[in-house]
Amino acid sequence: MTISAVVITHNESRDISECLESLSWCDEIIVVDGQSDDGTRQIASTIADKVLVEDDTDRSSGFDHTRMLGIEAASNEWIFWLDADERAPQGIEDDIHEWISSGDRDIISFPRKHIIFGKVTRSCGYWPNYEKRLFRRGSVEFSEGVHQFVNIDESTTEFKAPAEDQYAITHYRYRTREEFLDKSERYSTVKAKQTDYVFGQWLWHPIRTFLIRFFYYSGYKEGIHGLELSLLQAHYEFKLAQKSRRKNA
Repeated sequence: MTISAVVITHNESRDISECLESLSWCDEIIVVDGQSDDGTRQIASTIADKVLVEDDTDRSSGFDHTRMLGIEAASNEWIFWLDADERAPQGIEDDIHEWISSGDRDIISFPRKHIIFGKVTRSCGYWPNYEKRLFRRGSVEFSEGVHQFVNIDESTTEFKAPAEDQYAITHYRYRTREEFLDKSERYSTVKAKQTDYVFGQWLWHPIRTFLIRFFYYSGYKEGIHGLELSLLQAHYEFKLAQKSRRKNA
């Protein structure tokens, strides 16, 4: 079984080298670049097998249409996708080939280990945070959203890798508070176009998010770190609600 890796980029010179090197166990690496101007493409071209340049860089409707360009250019039956700020698990090639060689699996989901503000974060809903990352060609389609799958047939079968660090994708999710707020601004703008809030939700959703993150998902166990993340996630929901209401005003 052969695997193509797909990574989308836009000004990712800080991360792209380590990201692509973590994919060395894949048979093919494809990068789709959104017209970076920081040397990302030049770095990627020294490691990736194919570097494509996206013509339309309007990301107001999401990012997954960009990823589809890489999937369509892939040569192999199985596709593994990764974001530039992520690192693929190492030393599990035999496990992966065993999982996909069984013939009765179409999608493999991996846990993600999030590093936020320099700290591995297990609470607030950040672990194991499974995502469908390895799939047989034709078994999934991406939406015009932030990170979503659509049109997964009922006959599609999924396997979850064990919730252990050795199988986890490492995600350098937010290195600083400023980065968190910047991504929240961008992602909420995209998601607001697909979200309709009714009266009252603009207040209830942020409160609900904080309660779930801090109490249900045990953010309190990480002290100030868990409290801060729960509040920041509530802030994101508030921004999303505001933008959704303005869209429908």
